[in-house]
Amino acid sequence: MKKAIKKNNIIHDFVNLQDHLVSKCPQCKSLYNNAEDSVCLNCGLKFYRSGLKPRGMTDKEIDIFLEKINRSQKIPLTIQPENNSEKSISENDIETIEEVLDISEHAKEDQTGKQVTSNNIIRNSTLTYCILTVFFIGIIILFFLSTVFILGNDYPEKNIFISYYILQIGFLKDIIVWFCIVYLIFLILFGIYLRFIVKIYTSKIYLTFYSIILLLLILGFHVAFLYVQIFAYGDVFWENMKIMKNHNAENVSWDIKEVETNLKTMFDPPKIVRSEPNITKQTIQVVLDEKNRSAYYKQKILPRLLDYYPIKISYPAGTAFVLAKGKLIVLGDELNVDALKNISSTIAWLMIKKETDNRFIKEGPEIKLMDRQEYNAFREDQINKVIVLAKEQLKKFIDAEKVMSSAVAYDKGQINYNLNMAEAMIIKGKSSYISCKLETMCIPHYIPGSCYGYFCTSGYTACDYQPANSESYCASQRDFYYSLADGYENDANSWRPQLQSDLYYLELARELRQSVEDYIKIAIAYKDEIPFELGKFDPPNNIEIAIDSTNVETLADYFATVVHEYFHYTSYITDEEILPPFFEEGLTEYFARKAIKENMGIETKQGYPLNVKIIERMMDRVPESDFQEIYFSKNSNLLASKLDEAFGKNFTSDNSIYFSMISYLPSRFALVVTNKLLDKIGLEQIVESDLSSEKSQF
Repeated sequence: MKKAIKKNNIIHDFVNLQDHLVSKCPQCKSLYNNAEDSVCLNCGLKFYRSGLKPRGMTDKEIDIFLEKINRSQKIPLTIQPENNSEKSISENDIETIEEVLDISEHAKEDQTGKQVTSNNIIRNSTLTYCILTVFFIGIIILFFLSTVFILGNDYPEKNIFISYYILQIGFLKDIIVWFCIVYLIFLILFGIYLRFIVKIYTSKIYLTFYSIILLLLILGFHVAFLYVQIFAYGDVFWENMKIMKNHNAENVSWDIKEVETNLKTMFDPPKIVRSEPNITKQTIQVVLDEKNRSAYYKQKILPRLLDYYPIKISYPAGTAFVLAKGKLIVLGDELNVDALKNISSTIAWLMIKKETDNRFIKEGPEIKLMDRQEYNAFREDQINKVIVLAKEQLKKFIDAEKVMSSAVAYDKGQINYNLNMAEAMIIKGKSSYISCKLETMCIPHYIPGSCYGYFCTSGYTACDYQPANSESYCASQRDFYYSLADGYENDANSWRPQLQSDLYYLELARELRQSVEDYIKIAIAYKDEIPFELGKFDPPNNIEIAIDSTNVETLADYFATVVHEYFHYTSYITDEEILPPFFEEGLTEYFARKAIKENMGIETKQGYPLNVKIIERMMDRVPESDFQEIYFSKNSNLLASKLDEAFGKNFTSDNSIYFSMISYLPSRFALVVTNKLLDKIGLEQIVESDLSSEKSQF
């Protein structure tokens, strides 16, 4: 019985094969473990070909292998008692074992004789499994991280962990087909690895790997969430340090001069927002919002982390604004009016430039702030000026009424005269016809005498009376007078249109005179109810703004006033080139409201509510672009032409007085005049709820 067989220059000892594989080094004859060792620990001889990894078998795998052989009865392995060192085995059995182990491909002997230790070579399959495990868990973690950082959408769920579950499960649901395909490919590749590389393939190992992958998915899911928190903390910490070290490099500024300078370098107006209780959180979040992060990361991870972030940004005392990445954060509940004045002009310029499609907008008006007393005096002066103008207009309407009254009386006199003359001619024609018909002439003839008994008469001449004029002659006499009557009637009718026109203008003059008289009375009695914007423009480049309140909630109304007056400033040409007051103020307020709505997201309704509503109705027929061109060119003739074309001939001139009154009437009185005007041109009327001139809340 042989204990060992020499094959391929390697001695194999199968005596203790059930416990482990033992071989002898062909060079120094020392024993080594063929299942684990790849070099001789005594002389350093390599047992496998260069570059090839030893297959290796663990004790457990050896047991499984031997059990498999025993079941197949290919090797009649007889184990002797412990006191007997020999075991019976045949040459064929040895050949069979060697085929199964595939040891014929082991490496040749190393001729260099260089000492190589087994610690430098990966020889344990457990390490391979560890590498695979690390690889797979890395892939899984990267997958879940990519969902958070790249593809993650925000969800209404407030709990950060539940929203993380919703995010990941929702994404997996979207890609479930591809996920299953990739997962199946991994399993197939692992099966190939077991079958053809490790050369150990059992269903138990395969199921174990399958279970491990599922566990790794669950582990990677939660580890990824932890990594997100760690990354977010590092992200916040890094940005915080950069801001504190050099805030200008991060486009963050809070010194008012720096804010003003940075605003002037911008192409679009900043988004103006109120400060939150945690200003550090708000600033860092604004900066990180510009980073390439997902909505879930920005709206769920960062806010939650920043609520508990301990390091705060130290802002100097008195800081009013923080400009960060195109956002202007207004600090505190009270406005710093001096700081606000410094940046108002630039912000208004940016808003108007954006609103007017980058039309040339003048820069650099001088903005002054009025206190409440100055504003009340200005307002009183404005209303008094309007009342003076109204009184001058009233005198014109009274004179116009007198002129039109005289014109109507003259028209009526002309009509009555001609009608009377026509009637007289008809009467005269009739009388002449009758007279003509009654006129006769004598036609003489002799009548001889005659005797009657004893009496005899002498002959005499008698007259035979016949009509002197023919029917046609008499009719011609009558028709002559009738023709004169027709002429007078035609003259009378020709005066009727003039009478109607003069009556219309007389009625209009009376109506306007009455309206202006009522307006003067109302304006004097209800001065405090007349809507005005809290500012004024003094040509050529002075803007004065009234600060009605320093509460931060009034900021939108403040900028609405600044933008309104800035529109006056940038569109100003000369004192003579100006639109009618209704359109000058109405279009200015319309464009200002639109600019505030687009840039601050707030609807302001503080000045000229009816003007704006009427212009909005008119834009159904006259494009906004036409109104914008009219506004900046101050072309009153073009305005009249566009309005007359859209609403009828002489519309502008016939209704100019109504337009002039609407701006300076209290809203409830102006509503009557407005709807009367809209009714004339067939536009939708305005309801009382449209009259509100109210403050907005920022």
